[in-house]
Amino acid sequence: MNSKLHTSSFAATGLLLAGLLAIFVSQRILVEGDAPTFALYGGALLALCAFGLRMRAWLGTTGDVRSVEGRLLGAYAGVAMALALYALSSDAGLKMLPLGSGEAAFT
Repeated sequence: MNSKLHTSSFAATGLLLAGLLAIFVSQRILVEGDAPTFALYGGALLALCAFGLRMRAWLGTTGDVRSVEGRLLGAYAGVAMALALYALSSDAGLKMLPLGSGEAAFT
């Protein structure tokens, strides 16, 4: 627990876990209607909120605690990068990439 801001690191961890779980459910379990889209965007929003909480915790600390929060922030940034690359693998993401004809050839 961060004594200066009185925020728990469990909140950011819980939000990130819930966001990743919602994204997984939207891509692998839900298939019909608006539920997959809602779960996907909701999960992405939760992951973004978790990143924001981790950034706030890092900015509000000093010394050794700041070093640890910085490492955790780097890990969260890695998760954000992985989600961005995953988004680029979707149909909409592939259309945004300059691939010539607009279609990717998978072998």
